[in-house]
Amino acid sequence: MQLVDKNSKVYILRKGVKDTILYDEEKVKEKYQGLIPEQLIDFKALRGDPSDNIPGVLGVGEKTAIDLIKKFGSLENLYQELKDNTEKAREMKQSLRKKLLDCKEQAYVSQMLAEIKEDVPIEFDLKKCSWGEYDKEKIIQIFKKYEFQTLISRLPARPNFAKQNLGGPEKEKKDKDDPIKPSTTFQENNLDKQAKQKVVRGKNNLSLW
Repeated sequence: MQLVDKNSKVYILRKGVKDTILYDEEKVKEKYQGLIPEQLIDFKALRGDPSDNIPGVLGVGEKTAIDLIKKFGSLENLYQELKDNTEKAREMKQSLRKKLLDCKEQAYVSQMLAEIKEDVPIEFDLKKCSWGEYDKEKIIQIFKKYEFQTLISRLPARPNFAKQNLGGPEKEKKDKDDPIKPSTTFQENNLDKQAKQKVVRGKNNLSLW
């Protein structure tokens, strides 16, 4: 949710697709007791996040992390005031002060891990992201190499299916002349179904049930 701003919102599933929430800036502040999206990086630096293997500061929980960020504004200000031994720093319990100083390096590593990088040099071309024809045999070999066996049977039967009827009259004519063949899985299912049917042959009749 650190990416939330006036132009961006985050859609989150809470308990399946029927229980969702759309986070804007106000929703973030409501959830994190006043923290703004940009402060969530420093919040995670202190609190940590086990789901992302972010250690945080040992012994600092969610409430303490929120209180510290609200009081000092940022991780950098927190450690600067501890260094300068300011009045706000002196008001802190000695046990908490010790935890923060002992885990200072870990806190900054956690901050680095928690931050989503927005300056990654990516060349993006939407047209190049459209998907259509592909080398099916090459994909099968890649899947076998990485042992994605169950995905092989899910590959489309016709590589250029995504471009059907997108090339005008000539393309439509080609599609009619070259009908899509059923997938191996579909054929196997039909054969299996037929094998399970019982044919009762009589003297003058043939019934299928």
